[in-house]
Amino acid sequence: MHLIKLLGQYLKSDSVIEFLESFDMEVVYNFDRTNEGLFDEYYSTSEEHGIELQFNDEQKLETIFLTCLDTETFRKHSFVDGDLDFPVFRTCEKAKSEFESLNVEHKFKESKWVKCFPNVGHTPWLKGFNDAGYIHYQFNIDGLLKRICLHNP
Repeated sequence: MHLIKLLGQYLKSDSVIEFLESFDMEVVYNFDRTNEGLFDEYYSTSEEHGIELQFNDEQKLETIFLTCLDTETFRKHSFVDGDLDFPVFRTCEKAKSEFESLNVEHKFKESKWVKCFPNVGHTPWLKGFNDAGYIHYQFNIDGLLKRICLHNP
């Protein structure tokens, strides 16, 4: 599945429409009802497939979220890792070592408090950058992959 290639595509492009239809996803449109100069919002979610799409005010696909562990709201995404056009790291340590060995520009954040106070602070994450945007991997308390965010501003 070529998710990275979808980033930057218009909402009404054939590839985005095909993706939305393949997961039976509807697009929600929110406009500035209060006349405060806010941008229009377009997004689509499939809780069943663990996918969220966010489009910018020009209707270009800007962000894709994939849920990698079942949550109260979202099921784990249904993609096979080898079929995706970006690396999927199942553990925080694997992601960190791979980014470092490849000299990929990245940021890593590990919470010192999350094991003692699971409802406070953030779980570990790793964000890798490239010319087109970034891939953000979020891990749970045990260091297992929880969510992936692909973003192209």
